[in-house]
Amino acid sequence: MAQMRTALGVPISYKVSHKQHNGLIQWIVEVWEGFITTLVGMKITFSHFFVKRHTVQYPHEGIPIAARSRQRIFVDIDLCGGCLQCNRICPVGIIDILAVKPVAGVDLGTRPNGKRRPLHMANFTIDHSKCLYCGLCTTVCNDDAIYMITDYHYTTTNKDSLFVNYSKYTPEERDKVVADAAAEKAAKAAAPKPAPAAPKPAVVAEPKPEPPKEEPFSEKCPGPDEGDQ
Repeated sequence: MAQMRTALGVPISYKVSHKQHNGLIQWIVEVWEGFITTLVGMKITFSHFFVKRHTVQYPHEGIPIAARSRQRIFVDIDLCGGCLQCNRICPVGIIDILAVKPVAGVDLGTRPNGKRRPLHMANFTIDHSKCLYCGLCTTVCNDDAIYMITDYHYTTTNKDSLFVNYSKYTPEERDKVVADAAAEKAAKAAAPKPAPAAPKPAVVAEPKPEPPKEEPFSEKCPGPDEGDQ
């Protein structure tokens, strides 16, 4: 007796005697092997009808994602103070920020964290198509305004949709604040500079009177011999 195994490891035993075998027996053995192999495969397939499934119907269904996973970058623009730290540390330069100083007399109010809003966040664009998911930008933010969320469903056929501007300023508002800041800067540069203040006269101290000089004592003391004379 010799033993053969199917592709799935099922043993099939039959006599190997080339003198006794003919084409018909060989055909029966091959059919039997195929039949057994099919039954074994169907057994595994049918067993999955009675167990809990391990797949989901993506994209209609999803799986839970860890809260600290590195997925998509998100910016809470209301918390952003315009420090530009995320722009400087990004290794691929995908963050483009335009922060404009308000003109004199304009108060931008406070942010949700209670801090004063110092700048107009006229533009805050991130190119998600080039993000490395390193998370460096989230570590340097002073106001926790930029962080990663668990959203990974942003595959698209249009590359332009991966350029996201988180600023709330419309193009018209952005151009206006930029123009106002430039006009104020130009006005300050064109304004006549005040004449330098005249130097204060130097205060000359009156000379102090010198104390009278004491004359040296010139009288000699009489010696022991001089007194007897």
